[in-house]
Amino acid sequence: MSDRDQVVARHRGFISSFATENYPVMREFLTEDHIGMAPARPQMTGRDEAEAFWREGFKIAKSAFTTHAQEVTVSGDCAIDRFKFVMNIEPRDGSPKVRDEGKCIWVWRKERDGAWRVASAIWNSDLAQPALWSGG
Repeated sequence: MSDRDQVVARHRGFISSFATENYPVMREFLTEDHIGMAPARPQMTGRDEAEAFWREGFKIAKSAFTTHAQEVTVSGDCAIDRFKFVMNIEPRDGSPKVRDEGKCIWVWRKERDGAWRVASAIWNSDLAQPALWSGG
């Protein structure tokens, strides 16, 4: 399997673990020194801060995350994964469902164990009123 194919498979694996709110598996898709840049929030550093962000979001809503690849470029032990996303959000308090859409870049790094992990992630909404995961 090519490095590009491995990155694409890992991307899909993260989306699958997000769908089931599987925090231990989600963490394994990030580097230890992961940087997350969510809109309208301070930078997250490391797996613990990323998990705290996920837990905060999932406490508020059940969310379905789908992505649409635009470009995956691999250069050595680094890969750029650029995609669009759609997030369907169902608040747990019974509020109306919300749909968000936007764009994202994940920077993957191939680590010593051979696994590709997200070292940096930045995303934002394309909508005037961003939703839960995009700073709304």
